Amino acid sequence: MPETNSGKAVSKVQLAVLWAIFFMFVNLSNESMIQLLTPTMEEEFGITKAQASLIVTVAAVIASVGGTVYATLTDVFSMRQLLLFGVAAFNAGTLVGFAVQDSFPALVAARVLQCAGGISVPGCFVVLVTRYLDPGERMKYLAFSSTLYFFGNGLGSFLGAAISNAANWGYALLLPTVTLLAAPSFWKHLPREKGSGAPLDLAGALLAAAGIASAILSIALRIGYGFLAAALAIAWYLARMRRKSRPFLDLSLLRRRGFRLALLCAVTILGAQACVMFLLPFIAKYVYGLGLFDTGLLLVSAYLPALAAGIALGKALNRLGRRRLFLLGWALLFASLAALALTMEAPLVLTGLVLFVFAVSNPFLYTGLIDELTAQLPPDKLGSGMGVFYLAMGGGHAAAISVASVLLTNGVFGGGSFPLGDGMQINEYSRLLFLLAAYSLIGLLLFVRVTGGKAAAESAADRGMTENHPL
Repeated sequence: MPETNSGKAVSKVQLAVLWAIFFMFVNLSNESMIQLLTPTMEEEFGITKAQASLIVTVAAVIASVGGTVYATLTDVFSMRQLLLFGVAAFNAGTLVGFAVQDSFPALVAARVLQCAGGISVPGCFVVLVTRYLDPGERMKYLAFSSTLYFFGNGLGSFLGAAISNAANWGYALLLPTVTLLAAPSFWKHLPREKGSGAPLDLAGALLAAAGIASAILSIALRIGYGFLAAALAIAWYLARMRRKSRPFLDLSLLRRRGFRLALLCAVTILGAQACVMFLLPFIAKYVYGLGLFDTGLLLVSAYLPALAAGIALGKALNRLGRRRLFLLGWALLFASLAALALTMEAPLVLTGLVLFVFAVSNPFLYTGLIDELTAQLPPDKLGSGMGVFYLAMGGGHAAAISVASVLLTNGVFGGGSFPLGDGMQINEYSRLLFLLAAYSLIGLLLFVRVTGGKAAAESAADRGMTENHPL
């Protein structure tokens, strides 16, 4: 492993890290743009909300499997090789998607290639900063990357709407090609280390991908036999995993109580956030009657101040500690979900303020969760552990979005609205938001459990191992 404590080496890696953050920012903007365009695709292609959600769900499925693969591969290939491959695949999928924009099935297929490349940097990022940066710098970059999450979403919505208003919405699909600018820095500044040469369990990766994809698509498309396919794929994987010395997923990590609880907490909290992001374009269109441009303007105007607030709070995050970080972030998340549900059809200024609070919760939640997860892992299991995290997180995202889309498609929370006063209504979206707020309570209970008792002792022991490990 190369030296990283010298000023020159660190500055080179930091340049690559900044370009990696740029790549993630563009990827987030692209995902937000696709989410914003989902109602338009629903109308243009004559499909249901559940079918239209596939264009978003496929990203979550690929993120879960792809993030796992990339994180695991950091122990096999160099970071430089992985990120350069990701840039190439991301842009190839982008260009193919633009070429086949008149066909929804072909567009979904192109998204598979695009998302397979797009998840490369997020999949490697935690390992990248943990491996090459000192603890103080690591926390700063994790917090900074998380502040970009919602602004990237907001800016993507705004740009997608602006491009769609000026020309055909298909031209918005070309936005990700700007990530080609990151390739020279990845080539020049990332360490030219050699991989371990350890074999990758490709068959296991395919079985894991087939299992989670079948389960999520079964929910989205209401295909009952898909659950049978998922069960068979998972059972087959578990059977062959026992015979492998280096399985694709090191599920033995789940025996660690602290890691298991922290993982479930992350799946719950981040899944609830992803579901809200999916719902916002539908709320903007069907509740407020906003067009694409106005929706994008609303989101970017709420998320830009959140970005500034997150950056301003960057130094304070180091002093709060992971427990207080998470608890503050959860309080902001819960309050924003309840407020958004209660202020449906309220003046847009009030809605913008609620979305600002929702966005500000993210750097607290994400930094606290990642810090807890990595503290639960010994240094030699960092890549494998984050691989399990990305698989679980992507599956949680996709499941939450798929369930929400099916509930909306079937009108489960329908039955009309009732007024609260001043034009505010409780409608099906309000009920869904209340459900997500209640769902986030599970995450709170899990985090409180993981930071107390035996789990806290395990976390402290692992944290000592990590701090003593030479980065």
